[in-house]
Amino acid sequence: MLAALLLKALLTGGIVAVAAVAAGRMGPVWGGLIATLPVSAGPAFALLALEHPPAFVAGVAQAALASNVATALYLFLLVRGLPRLGLLRGMALAIPAWAGLAALLLWLAPGYGLALGLNALAYGLAIRGTAPALAEGPPVALRPARWWELPLRASLLGLMVASVVSLAGHLGALLTGLGTMFPVALTALTVATVPRMGAVGTARLLAGATRGMLGFVAFMAVLAGLAGPMGTLPALGLGVLANLCWGAGVLLLRRLRRPG
Repeated sequence: MLAALLLKALLTGGIVAVAAVAAGRMGPVWGGLIATLPVSAGPAFALLALEHPPAFVAGVAQAALASNVATALYLFLLVRGLPRLGLLRGMALAIPAWAGLAALLLWLAPGYGLALGLNALAYGLAIRGTAPALAEGPPVALRPARWWELPLRASLLGLMVASVVSLAGHLGALLTGLGTMFPVALTALTVATVPRMGAVGTARLLAGATRGMLGFVAFMAVLAGLAGPMGTLPALGLGVLANLCWGAGVLLLRRLRRPG
């Protein structure tokens, strides 16, 4: 059982790692949308569903939806801070800020409607605040990927999934949701792309991810609202569909806004 769990966790980490590599090569908007696909949280919730009833999964999803507000602050601080502070100091600012806000949200435990509204407000402000970083600019020169980048991302993400799933029964729904929503994928993406794209290029990519995160909010909202009455797997499927629809809408709107 443990071996199967670790194998699934590594596969999940590998999928997310491949998505992160692709994100670094397709530009800030496309890359941001790919980076925020629920390829990490989706399998994590599917694994939770193997051992826990839909009501528990819905509770985890609602706690995760609330703590996801903190990721808007995390992305905003990285986008604005990386070009000025560099990777280490930028992370030293963003991670504690995420932890503090996420802990506050965990303590407040907002209901479903309030959590959804807070996400809309937080990401609306973050999108506005990161708009200058997403402005069109010259292409960013990519340095060749180092051999250890893909295994590192896969290991970090796989370890996160395995830890959350194995500890779910001991942590309870709220803390499991908080652990599930730690921005491991975005953190691994940032660490891997700064050496290849530079701080400015990575900030542009994360600005694109800020827009993609509203699709992730849709995924979490559908899962939290429908896992109880419908079951976890149907809710997961509808959540992924909502995420993809949001991404398609962003790309279509961007295409329509381009002159000519």
